[in-house]
Amino acid sequence: MTGRAPHNAGNLRRVPLRRLAATSIVNGAGEAAEDWNDGDYRYIRTTDIASLDGLNDAKKAGLPLEKGSGAVLRHDDIVMTAAGATIGKAHHWRSQEKACYAGFLVRFRANTQKCDPRFIAWWTQSQDYSHQVSAGAVRSTIDNFSAGKYRALQVPLLSLEDQVSRAEYLDHEVPKIDAMIEKQRALVDRLHRRRASVITATVTGQTYVIGGEVTMIANPKLIERRETGLKWLGAIPSEWQLRRLGSLFRERKETVSDTDYEPLSVTMQGIVPQMANVAKTMNNDARKLVRSGDFVINSRSDRKGSGGVADRDGSVSLISIVLEPHDIDPRYAHHLLRSTAFQEEFYRWGSGIVADLWSTRYQAMSRIQLPLPPHGQQVAIAVYLDNITSKIDALIARSERLIELSQERRSALITAAVTGQLNIPSDTATLEGAA
Repeated sequence: MTGRAPHNAGNLRRVPLRRLAATSIVNGAGEAAEDWNDGDYRYIRTTDIASLDGLNDAKKAGLPLEKGSGAVLRHDDIVMTAAGATIGKAHHWRSQEKACYAGFLVRFRANTQKCDPRFIAWWTQSQDYSHQVSAGAVRSTIDNFSAGKYRALQVPLLSLEDQVSRAEYLDHEVPKIDAMIEKQRALVDRLHRRRASVITATVTGQTYVIGGEVTMIANPKLIERRETGLKWLGAIPSEWQLRRLGSLFRERKETVSDTDYEPLSVTMQGIVPQMANVAKTMNNDARKLVRSGDFVINSRSDRKGSGGVADRDGSVSLISIVLEPHDIDPRYAHHLLRSTAFQEEFYRWGSGIVADLWSTRYQAMSRIQLPLPPHGQQVAIAVYLDNITSKIDALIARSERLIELSQERRSALITAAVTGQLNIPSDTATLEGAA
């Protein structure tokens, strides 16, 4: 295959990003606005930057925009985030639509006599770029990377012709990797939904389990059922009881120190050893005791789905509710109380002053009525769900690993291309033939 030979990385020349810019590299607050005309512009904020070619929710700025309220984007400009958790994230504005950008974004406008804007855009996706940004970022309450630091970033200096060919190569190759990633993400989403539906159907009796065997209820006449009058449950098998949660669990309220009892985290995956990224309080004695076999659930609506049966003694945050099962099989309770149907019902009993953030207290939770099969069937349901969810989890883990490997390949490919380390085919026809 003919093409452009890779450069010697050790001898790679570099130039400050400012040397490749047609205008000064500035943030949205640092440049007087250009002529807004009618002001009908898309207004792009840091939170809108989804990817190099994707925006989350950039809206029309409204009429009119005052001079100095932002800076204008033109076709082929690149904006990069300068503050917060997404420092360095970049977007290539390839639209002809009028747009402006906010103060915590920095704009690069390419001098097309010196560089190809597509090449610079791909460079912002490389490890070469991200390592420089990470090393130069100022870490504080709000992380920041100033326009001045962006100006000083060192860009691989390749010929303009070489930049164009490498940008075209990445335009052709990277979308194929992205399509593979999106396909796996869609599969993961379907598997998660399948997992949730299987659990809910089983713990509410729509899927009938006896002694580890499962019978799908296609015809309601096959199993005698009775209406519960509860929207989240509907009809349940007639031999199942309907019991208040408070009659099946005791609340455990004892406070302990995390020096005496291992700190645990209440997560979407269940109860696990305390995660490194969890915000820690200064009062280590203000923890709730958890015993092995207890069910723990986070009381806050923004943590919906966080809960599970603990497999060890430990301690959890005071915002968690700890339940000691005494008339229900713990593993059945694990699946029942983690089902999407119960989670929605649990938070419906909550209260608070903010519409999208409230808590459910045990006093309210204890009044929720639960479906309770005979004990032997509870055990059978737990065994069945443990088995089927473990298989689904294995498929999810496999797809997530494929996503991870594809992302690593994507990053390595881009980095090798923009730093001149990759042999690039000489023409697009060669690429099409290899596709």
